[in-house]
Amino acid sequence: EEDARQQALAAAEVSREEAEAATALCAGCRGHAGRRRAAGLRKTHDTRLEEMENEKVRGKAIVIQTRLRANSVRWHMNCQDVGVGTCCGVREVLEEDFSMVEYGGTTQMVQRRGRGRHAPGSDGERQNKIKIEARVDRDFGIRRAYERSAALFDQAERKNEVADRDEFGLELSNNRLDRLDEELNYLKDVEKANESIGKALQQMIIAHVNKAVDEAGPGAPPPEVPPDWELASKGVKARGKHLSYAVDALEKAVWWGEEALRCHYRRMKACKLITKHADTKLRWLAKEAGNISKLRAVLEDRLSNAPRTVAQRYYVGWLETQLERLKTQFVSLDSEQEHVVGRDLSQMKSLLEAADASATILEELVESLRADYKYDAEKVGLEVARLAEDPESDAALHQLQAITSLKQKQEQLHRGPFVQLNDAVEELHKTEDARLERVVAFRGDEQGLPRDRLRFILAVMRRPPKVPAHLDLDKWMDVFRSQPWLAQQDVEEAKRKEIFEGKTRRLAEMAGIVEQKREDLAKDSARLEALESAMERAEKVCADEQQNASDRDKDDARHYVETKRGTLEEARADHRRRREALDKLEHALADFTKELAEEEREAKERLEAAREAKAEFERREGAEEDRRASQLQARKKALLLEMGTVDRDLARAEDEGADDDELDALEDSKQALEDELTNIDRELHSMRERADRRALLALAAADEARAEAELIEKKELQIRLREDKKAEIVDQMRAKAEAEDEERAKAEAIAQVEREKEAELQAASGLARMGLLDPSLKKHKTGPKAAFTSLKKATSLAIYGVEDKKAEQQETNNMMQSIMRRQKMKMGACTALRKFKFTVGKDETDLFAERQTELSDNSLPHFVRVKKTVGLHDQIVIWFEQSMDQDEFITDVIIAHPSEDHPSYMDLSSKGYTPYSHPKLNSDKGSDPGFVIWARKRKDAVYVVSSLEVSYSAKDEQNLEADGYERLPENLTTFNFGDMYVWVKKINRNAETAVENEETIIQELRAARKELRKRQDDPILIDRVKGLRLRLEKVKEQSDFRDAYKDDPLKFAIEFMAITQREVEGWMEHFEKMDTEAIGAVTSTQVLDYLGFRQTKFMHAAFLLLGEPHDGSRMDFGETVKCIGQFCFFGKDELLHFAYSIFDNDDNGWISHEEFLLLLSDLHSSTNRGRTTRALREIDLLDDGKLEYHEFLTVNRRFPNLFYPLFESQGLMRQKFFGTRHWIRKLAKYQKIKAELREERKNNTDKMEAAVAWGERRREVRNERLRKKRLAAQNTQSILKRSILSAQIYALSWAAKHDKKEKQKAGKINKNLMK
Repeated sequence: EEDARQQALAAAEVSREEAEAATALCAGCRGHAGRRRAAGLRKTHDTRLEEMENEKVRGKAIVIQTRLRANSVRWHMNCQDVGVGTCCGVREVLEEDFSMVEYGGTTQMVQRRGRGRHAPGSDGERQNKIKIEARVDRDFGIRRAYERSAALFDQAERKNEVADRDEFGLELSNNRLDRLDEELNYLKDVEKANESIGKALQQMIIAHVNKAVDEAGPGAPPPEVPPDWELASKGVKARGKHLSYAVDALEKAVWWGEEALRCHYRRMKACKLITKHADTKLRWLAKEAGNISKLRAVLEDRLSNAPRTVAQRYYVGWLETQLERLKTQFVSLDSEQEHVVGRDLSQMKSLLEAADASATILEELVESLRADYKYDAEKVGLEVARLAEDPESDAALHQLQAITSLKQKQEQLHRGPFVQLNDAVEELHKTEDARLERVVAFRGDEQGLPRDRLRFILAVMRRPPKVPAHLDLDKWMDVFRSQPWLAQQDVEEAKRKEIFEGKTRRLAEMAGIVEQKREDLAKDSARLEALESAMERAEKVCADEQQNASDRDKDDARHYVETKRGTLEEARADHRRRREALDKLEHALADFTKELAEEEREAKERLEAAREAKAEFERREGAEEDRRASQLQARKKALLLEMGTVDRDLARAEDEGADDDELDALEDSKQALEDELTNIDRELHSMRERADRRALLALAAADEARAEAELIEKKELQIRLREDKKAEIVDQMRAKAEAEDEERAKAEAIAQVEREKEAELQAASGLARMGLLDPSLKKHKTGPKAAFTSLKKATSLAIYGVEDKKAEQQETNNMMQSIMRRQKMKMGACTALRKFKFTVGKDETDLFAERQTELSDNSLPHFVRVKKTVGLHDQIVIWFEQSMDQDEFITDVIIAHPSEDHPSYMDLSSKGYTPYSHPKLNSDKGSDPGFVIWARKRKDAVYVVSSLEVSYSAKDEQNLEADGYERLPENLTTFNFGDMYVWVKKINRNAETAVENEETIIQELRAARKELRKRQDDPILIDRVKGLRLRLEKVKEQSDFRDAYKDDPLKFAIEFMAITQREVEGWMEHFEKMDTEAIGAVTSTQVLDYLGFRQTKFMHAAFLLLGEPHDGSRMDFGETVKCIGQFCFFGKDELLHFAYSIFDNDDNGWISHEEFLLLLSDLHSSTNRGRTTRALREIDLLDDGKLEYHEFLTVNRRFPNLFYPLFESQGLMRQKFFGTRHWIRKLAKYQKIKAELREERKNNTDKMEAAVAWGERRREVRNERLRKKRLAAQNTQSILKRSILSAQIYALSWAAKHDKKEKQKAGKINKNLMK
C-alpha cells in the first residue's frame, strides 16, 4: 500500500511537472518566435533605410556625372572646333561667293562670319559629323564601361552575398535540426518513462486484485481498484497518447528540416557551378575583346598609313571592311558579356529569393508543428486534472470548456496555416527543383540519403557550353600578309575581261556584218550597172532614127523601158540606201574599235598599277617586319642580360641561404624571362620563314610576268596567222560562191521550166476534177455535129431564153453549192444582239429561264441572261438574244424612263429605235422605278452590239472596261434603281471570230478522259467529253473547208462565180492577150493597160486586197480570174464599202479627211476635177477630221458624181470581160439564191414564237369545232345525223392527236437551224 501510495504521489508529481514544463516550453517557443520575427523586422527596416540612403547617393552621383559629361562634351567640341547648334563661332571665314554667277558674273572669294563653314552640305558639316560620331562612340564606350563595371561590381557583391548566405543558411539548418533532435530525444525519453510507470502501475493493480481475491475466497464479488490507482492509470494512458502525437510532429519537422537542408545543398551547388561557368565565359570574353582591340589598333595603324590611290582602293576597302567587322564583333562580345552578367545576376537573385522564401516558410511550418503539440500537451494536462475532479463540479466543467477550446485551436491550425504552409513549401521545392533540373544535373542525390551524405551531392551542367578558340593574331596577320583583297580584285577583273571578250565578239560580228554588207553592195552595184547598161541599150533602140531596128524591137524596147524604169529607180534608191547604211555601220565599227582599244589600254594600265600596288605592299610589310625584327633582337639582348643578372642573384641567394619565398620569386622571374625569350625566338623564326616565302613568291611573279609576255606575243602571232588564213579562205569561198551562183542560176532556169509544165498539168487536172477542160487541150468540133449543136442552142435560146437549159441548171446548182460552202467557211462570223427582254419577279424569271435552258439544250434560238440583276426589291433580269444575221444586228442602245414626267424620258420611235421593256416597268409616275431600252439597227454601221452587262462597284467597272465594254452615261439611280451602270460591248460586224485551236481541244479532251477513268459514273464529265468531241469535229470540219479553198485561187474563182466551160475558154483568151511577155503570169499594170485604165493607186490597192501576191510577184491565171471576177461581182453598196475599206486600214470604222481627199484625187484625173472641186466646197467637213461610213454614204447620195469613176471602171471591166448583161444576170441569180438560202436559214425567237402562236390558234379552232360538234350530237334526235357527227368528232380527235402540219412546221424551223 505504501508503495502504491508513493507511486501515485510520484505519478501526480510527474504529471504536474510535465504540465508546468509544457507550459514553460510553449511560452519559451512563443517568445523565441517573437524575438526572431522582431529581429527580422528590425533587419528589414535597417536594409530599407540603407537602400534609401544609397538611392539618394546614386541620384546625386547621376547629377554630378551628367554635369561632368556636359562640361566634357562642351570642352571637347570647343577644342575640336565643332560648331554646336546653328552657331559656329565668330571667326572670319574665307569662302566662294556664287551669287553673281547666274547673272553672268564670276566667282569671288569673300570674308564672312557666322555659320558659313558649317552650312548644310559643306565640308565643315561633314567634318563636324565625323567628330561628333567619334565623340559619341567614345562617350558610349565610357558609359558602357561604367555600366559594365557597375554590373560586374554588383555580380561580385552578389557572389559574396551568396557565399555568406550559404554559410548562414547551412548553420541555420544545422542548428534547427540540432534543436529538433534534442527535443525529439527528450520526448522519446519521456515517452519511455511514461511507459515504465504505466507498466509498474499495472503490476501493482494486478497484485492488489490477486491479494483481494485470495483473502475474500471463492464466490466473493470482484475487488475494487483504489481510485487513486485508477486515476493514475488513466493519466498514464492520456500522457502516452500525447507523447506519441508530439514525437510524430517532431519527426515530421525533422523530415522537413532535412528536406530544406537537401534543397540548400542543391541550390548552393548549382549556384557555384553556374557562377563558375559564367566567370569562365567572362574571362574568355575579356581575352577575346583584348585580342580584337589589339587587332583594331593594328588595322587602324595600317589604314592611316595606306596610300589613297586608285590602285590601293581594294586594300583600303578591305581594311575598312575588316575594321567594321571587328567593330561589329566587339559590340557583339560586349552584348554577350552584358547578357552573361545579367543572366548570372538574375540566377543568383532567384536562388537567394528561393532560399529566403524556403527558410521563412520552413520556420513557420516548424513553429506550427510545435504549437500543435503544445496545444495537445495543454489539453492532456487539463484532461488529467479533470479526472481528479467531480464530473459534475464547476471546476470540471471549466476544464472541459478549456479542453474543447484547445481542440478547436488544433483543428483551425490543421485546416488553415498548417495545410497552406505545407502546400507552399512543397510547391516552392517543386518549382525550384524543376528550374534547377533544366540547367543542372545532380549526382549522388538519391532518395532517402542520410543527412551526413548531403554535402557530397555533385552538380554538373546538362549542356556544358563549348568554349571556342580565341582569335589568333599571328594567323590573322598571316592571312593579312597573303593580301586577300586581291581575290576581289581578280573577280572584278574577270568580270571586266568577260565583258571585254563579249564586246570583242560583238566587234567581230559587226566586222563580219560589214564585210557581208560590202560584198552584197558590190553584187548590187554589179546588178545595177548591168540594169543601167540594158536600159541604155533599150533607150538607144527607142531613139534609133536611122531605122536600124525593127518595129517589134522598138516596141519591145519601149515596153522594157516602161516596165524597168521604175525598177531602175527603185534599184538606185535601194543602192543609195544600202550605201548610206554601210557608211553608218563602218563609222559605228570604227568608233567601237576605238572604244575597245581604249578599254584595252585602261586594262593594261590597271593591271600594271595592281602589280605595283602589290609590290609596294610587300615592300611596306617587309620594312615593318624588319623594324619589328630589330625591336625583337634588341629585346632579346636585354632579356639575355636580365637573365644573367637573375642567375647571379639566384646563385648568391642560394649561397647566402635565403628563405624559400625569395628563391621562389627569383625562380618565377627566371621562368618568365625564359618564356618571353622563347616567344621572341618563335616569332623571329616565323619572320624568317615569311621572308623566305616572299622571296620565292617574287621569283614566281617574275617567271609569271615573263610567261605572260611570251603568251601575249604568241597570241598576237596566232591572230595574225588566223587573219591571213581567214582572208585566204574568204577568197576561196567567194570564188566558190560565184561558181555556185552560176550553177544555181542555170538550175533555177531549168526548174522554172519544169514548174511551169507541172503547173499546167495541175491546172488541167484541177479543171478536170471540176468537170471542165483545159481550153488549150479542147478539140474544135466541125461538121454536121457542130451544126446540130448550134441549132440546138438557137432553139433553146428561142424557147427558154438560154442557149443550154441543162448548163443553166448546172450553173444554178454550182452557184448554190458555192454559197453553201462559203457559209460553212464563215462559221466563225460575227455574232451580235438582235433583241432584248425583261422578266420581273422570281416566278416569272425561273419559268422563263427554264424555257430558255430547254431551247439551249435542243440547240434552238434562245435568250441569254445578263449575270447581274437591276432590281432593288424585286428581281428584274435583262435577257438578250444573239444572232448571226447581219440585218438583225443592234447597232445603238439608249436607256430612258418610260414616264413623260421623268427628266430622262425619251421617245425615239421617229429615229428608227425600238423600245424593249416590261409592263411592270412602264410606270406612269416619274417618281416610280421605270426602265426602257431603245435599240436601233442600222445596216450602214460598222460596229454592232455583241453583249450587255451591269456593274455594281468600281472593281466591276474596271473589269468590264478591261474587257472592251463601253459604259452608258446614265446611272440607274436616275430611274429610281440602285447605284449601278449598264455597259455594252461593240465589235466590227465584218470581223471574224478566232477559230478554236485544235491542239487545245485535244489536250482538254485527254484530260477529261483521264479524269473520267477515275470517276466513270460522273454525268458532268460524260457530258463534257461529248461536248469536247463535238467541238473537235466542228473545228476539224472548219479546218478542212478553209484548207480546201485557201491555196487554190482558180478553184475558188470557178466555184464562187460558177464558171462554165465556155467562160473558162473566154478567160483564157483574155489572159493570153494580157500576158504580152508570154510567161504565164501578169501584173496589175498589164491588166489595167489591157483595160485602158489609168494607173491609179486605188486600182493597184484593189488588186492587192482581192488576191494579188504581196511579195511583188506576178499573178497567175487563177489569181487574175479571182481578182477580176470579184471586182465585177460587187454590187453598188459592196463596191462603195470595198473602196471605203481600202483606206480604213486599221479597221476602226472611220477614215480621215486626208484619206478621203486622196481617194477622190486618185479616182478623178487632174484634167477633170471641176465638179469634184465644186462638190467639196459644199461638203461640211467636221472638225474632228473623221469620216464615218454612214457619212460616206450620205456624201455619195448627195454628190453621186464623186464616185462615178468607181462605177465606171467596174462597168468598163464588165463590158470588157463577157459583157455587162452577163455579170448582171449572174449577179442577180447569185443574190436570188443567196436570199432564198438566207430566208431558209433565218430562224430566231420571233419565228419560234409565231409558230407556237399559230399552233395555239390552230388548237383553239379545233377545240371550238369539237365543242360545237359534241353539243350538236347531244341535242340531235336523228340517229343518222348523230352517227355523222360522231364520225366527225372522231376525225377531229384523231387529227388533234396526229397533227402533222404543226409538227412539220416546227420540224422545218429546227431543220433550217441545224443546217
